Amino acid sequence: MKMLEFMFREVGIALVVAILITWSATYLIRYSARRHFFEKASSPFLILSLAIVNYSVAEALGGSGFVAAFVAGLLFDYLYRPSKDMRLIEESEHIAEFFSYLIWCLFGAYSYWQLQSMDLSWSKLVFALVAAILVRVIPVLFSLIVFNGLNFKEKFTLAWFGPRGLASIVFTLMVLDSADGLLNELATLTILTSVFIHGITTRPIANSFSKKGLAKRD
Repeated sequence: MKMLEFMFREVGIALVVAILITWSATYLIRYSARRHFFEKASSPFLILSLAIVNYSVAEALGGSGFVAAFVAGLLFDYLYRPSKDMRLIEESEHIAEFFSYLIWCLFGAYSYWQLQSMDLSWSKLVFALVAAILVRVIPVLFSLIVFNGLNFKEKFTLAWFGPRGLASIVFTLMVLDSADGLLNELATLTILTSVFIHGITTRPIANSFSKKGLAKRD
């Protein structure tokens, strides 16, 4: 019960922080842009600053910084996209891509060090395989049941590729200092397994959809 209260409190604070700060920031950015109050060359850093502010305020108030930053991104995209000036979002996406590549490089270096000292076993490999293939896919498939416009192949593709990303790396980095060695090893193996499996299946699945599209045109 206490765990649920703690979770709802963290998520609730994060949602309130994200809505208030992002709505206010979006209004100020639009107002400033119309009056040329800031340099366009520095505008992409506004969104980066918005994410940092949401994260910091939510954490300071006892909420989840990651939830606040995530919701802020979705809300800003929804509030700002109707405007004609899309350069702010497009240029900030380049910054986000750079940091995502940087995180992957850091994780690659950490994984190399982790694998050197890791005591590999079949149980760990099986856990990583099940976590990468089943644990993340099944919940998404259940959530897509209500979408009747998608066939099973389309739903499975969304479930197969949807849950992957930087979130696993970020959550692993969050607990590096407090977690035991086994948790770090399992997280590393799961992420590496996901990278390998989803990487080798991307082109075949994409080709299957492209062939289907060509067949419909013919």
